[in-house]
Amino acid sequence: IGPGSFTGIRVAISTAKGIAVGTKAKIVVFNSFESLFANITDKNFGVLVEGFGNNYYYYFKKFGKVFQGCASTDKMHVLAQNINVYSSSKIVCDKVSDFIVSLKESDALSFVKEKIEKGQFVQTNQIAPLYLRASQAEIERLKNGN
Repeated sequence: IGPGSFTGIRVAISTAKGIAVGTKAKIVVFNSFESLFANITDKNFGVLVEGFGNNYYYYFKKFGKVFQGCASTDKMHVLAQNINVYSSSKIVCDKVSDFIVSLKESDALSFVKEKIEKGQFVQTNQIAPLYLRASQAEIERLKNGN
């Protein structure tokens, strides 16, 4: 359900809904962050994922509170350092050269199997995209004052 490309998210959700309605298949919903932190047992941790342009999506948990969003490259490195220094968090990243941790595909997708085994399915009308930034069209419209 995201975060990621607006078009990609919309196509993926529409395809899943179409298949579910047409075949009565069950749907398990997950976001990009879950695949990265599924096997982290630390109470405090952060996840950074390279996004569109010079932006990074972030998700971090600090003392039970969750923070997620999208930030530019210069702000992202400051945020990553703050997560690491102030909360002793584990940093898991994708395509961020300063903080790379490799994950096995089997580990990253094991949470999907667990959701299926626990029966954590959703109805098609419960699926909503996870957008953490404005679309490029919205950004350009605001920049032009429209």
